[in-house]
Amino acid sequence: DQDIYYLFRKQLFKTTGNPQACELRMVKKDGPAFWAHLEASVAQDPSTDSFRFRSGKAGELVVRIVMSDISTRKRNAVMEARLRIQIFAPAHSLKELLQKTLNEAEALTGSQVGFYHFVEPDQDTLTLQAWSANTLQHMCQTTDHVTHYPVNEAGVWADCIRERRPVVHNDYATLPHRKGLPAGHTPVIRELVVPVLRGDAIVAILGVGNKTENYDERDIETVASLADLTWDIAERKRAEEKTARSAAEMAIIAEIGRVVGATLDFNEVFERVATESHRLIPFDRLLVNLKKTPDGDLYIAAYVSGIDTPGRRVGTLYHGHGTTSGVVMNTRVGILVQPDDPEEIKELYPNLYETFKTELRSTMSVPLISMDEVIGSMNFRSKKLKAYTEQDLRLAEKIGMQVAGSIRNAELFDDLSQSERKLKKSQEVLADRNAQIQSKNKEIEQVVYVVSHDLRSPLVNIDGYGREVEYAIAELDKALTADHTSREALLAAALPPVREMSAALRYIRGSAAQMDSLLTDILKLSRSGRTALTIAPLNMNELVAGVVAASDFQIRKAGVDLHVAELPTCRGDAVQVSQVFANLLSNALKYLDPNRPGVIRISGVIKGERAVYFVEDNGIGIALAHQNKIFELFQRLEPLKSKGEGLGLAIVRQALGRLDGEVRVESKPG
Repeated sequence: DQDIYYLFRKQLFKTTGNPQACELRMVKKDGPAFWAHLEASVAQDPSTDSFRFRSGKAGELVVRIVMSDISTRKRNAVMEARLRIQIFAPAHSLKELLQKTLNEAEALTGSQVGFYHFVEPDQDTLTLQAWSANTLQHMCQTTDHVTHYPVNEAGVWADCIRERRPVVHNDYATLPHRKGLPAGHTPVIRELVVPVLRGDAIVAILGVGNKTENYDERDIETVASLADLTWDIAERKRAEEKTARSAAEMAIIAEIGRVVGATLDFNEVFERVATESHRLIPFDRLLVNLKKTPDGDLYIAAYVSGIDTPGRRVGTLYHGHGTTSGVVMNTRVGILVQPDDPEEIKELYPNLYETFKTELRSTMSVPLISMDEVIGSMNFRSKKLKAYTEQDLRLAEKIGMQVAGSIRNAELFDDLSQSERKLKKSQEVLADRNAQIQSKNKEIEQVVYVVSHDLRSPLVNIDGYGREVEYAIAELDKALTADHTSREALLAAALPPVREMSAALRYIRGSAAQMDSLLTDILKLSRSGRTALTIAPLNMNELVAGVVAASDFQIRKAGVDLHVAELPTCRGDAVQVSQVFANLLSNALKYLDPNRPGVIRISGVIKGERAVYFVEDNGIGIALAHQNKIFELFQRLEPLKSKGEGLGLAIVRQALGRLDGEVRVESKPG
């Protein structure tokens, strides 16, 4: 190492008396090279107490030199570093191993910067794997996190790949082809970069920099030895990690298949997939889009997790033009979009360009394909630049296949559930119609009974009293045609049949009135069931006030104390609801207890989604045995004491039934 020796001598001659030392390779007389440690100093002049160069003869320089053979120590230092690396490797990750190697290389060469890159099989792409600990902590604060470099765009540090040999730049600033450094990068003074070759291919490079003195052959050998060893270990580790990752991927994908197969709920499917997928593919945002139109031009954001993006929330509809979702659904192939500068995709993916404004720097989109039909897309987003690889893309496509099948199953289940609900609703409607028909049939039976029984009774009366009239007319005819001695005798004979005719006619008219009342009530019931409904929100306070006003005379006459509370609104037909309250109020007035002052209360509450109203009175009460009958046609508690034909409560039940309501009674006699 003559260059080192000459520099050593030059520095020694400039000294002011301080000892100088260096390490360099020397050659013995018999030929072998060895590492030597030289330490030199000038002799001291006792007379002047100063350092001078002298040999005892005037003008000659005297130098004291001590030389030691350090070959063994040098070899041992590198061997010890290699041993430490081998001991360190099994219990640590690949990245930690590489950083450990860089730390050792820096220590052995006296460097301050270290980096390790892998070279892709295409020999055109470099992938940054690790920086030394000192570089990260003290030397480099660059915000440029690019980890992939095309060789043809890399700086002078990649000359070792272009020239396929170690390169040393001991005066970096004078290199004409250097490309400059990113903002925040430590200044480079000198550098040493060695390639790792396997066969004809360069597989990795290890570089160190900023040694305080020039790099030499010894440094090249040291760095090359560590780089070569570490690559062998790294290659095994990569194979082990690949095997472990493949096993983990298979396990997680199987778990995804299990969890999505265990539920048919869309949201639960997406939540479980997001949780499991994050274990394999880290993301800051996950978006699932589904087709809304057969041509795939309109999509809906079905699931979103992570960073919020304006205009991309659950339920948002948007067109596929200018989106990665549109591309992958049309091409049926996943894509990676990871530009160094978002401006690069502004025209191609304008929507994604807006997304990248939210600090997201990488996106990966895969189609969701089920039964050979594209049904949507799954989109991973990351704030890290170049976050995803082709391996991640293949993995995402496998996850997408699981998700697509689950979505299709959930859609089929949802369609089946809707059909089942529709069938159940139809069955409920059919059951309701059957109940209505049965109710109508029962009403018809009751009407038939009335026609055959209650209407027959007045007719029998009319027929009977008609015969009485005929008999009385015959008697009167006899009286009028007979010879009578006096006017008094004529009157005595004629008046009895006339009186009988008058009484018979009164009974006939009474029976006719009874028939008319029955027929009128039957007609009223029939019309009540056929009237068209107008459903609208009802102000029950105003409606009940109108009913009370219409019954004011009867209320005053009965001396009733009527209380109406604040009533909740409801939806219904105003005519039908008014008829309900009019009949209930009339019924309460009709059956007051004559032995105490009458009290009637009208109130209402909201229970769930229904309004419930109460009409309460302190009348004579209804026995439990009669409570199921009072809502039937022509049923009266006291037929002899009350007027009417017993249709009021039947009309109430019919009206409320048409309004999807109900009526019930709670009472006891007394």
